[in-house]
Amino acid sequence: MKRIIITGEIQSGKTTLAAALVDSLRMKGRSVAGFLALGLWDDDQRSGFDLLDLTTNAVTPLARRAMTEQAGEITPFIFNEAGLAAGRGLLSPESAGKSEYIFIDEVGKLEMKGAGWAPELSPLLEAVSQEDALPERTLIWLVRATLVEAVMRRWDVPRTDIVSADSDDALEQLQSLCFAG
Repeated sequence: MKRIIITGEIQSGKTTLAAALVDSLRMKGRSVAGFLALGLWDDDQRSGFDLLDLTTNAVTPLARRAMTEQAGEITPFIFNEAGLAAGRGLLSPESAGKSEYIFIDEVGKLEMKGAGWAPELSPLLEAVSQEDALPERTLIWLVRATLVEAVMRRWDVPRTDIVSADSDDALEQLQSLCFAG
């Protein structure tokens, strides 16, 4: 199993880069699964996210801006239960495990606290690492630069290729990693 992390700061183009990679993989006839979190904007301010299912291209509302208190912390977004359920379903081994490339946008602060996509990550990792898993799978996680080391420790990700969205040749780096061998 190959693991790739696309990293960068907030609003550095991680999702845009991942979408370009998805297009490139599809053009080569490769199967993709998982999801991207498409940013929504209103007057130059992030107003929310929609979840894009990479298998069907279905879009489900994921989060909308609204200051609220959750688990004792002020958060700028309220999450839509349908969007969370869709994401969880897309990360199930039965769903995601059938594709060569599995995208998760993003593994972030919520996951580090055990929320968000965290409950689905360990079962997915276990399923795709089975020796008899066919086809060989590549996990592609989008992770903020400040969280890369913590994410790698939390999910015991020792062998990982890391590509910065800020790099001028980031897409070429990703294509090389995906199409090598």
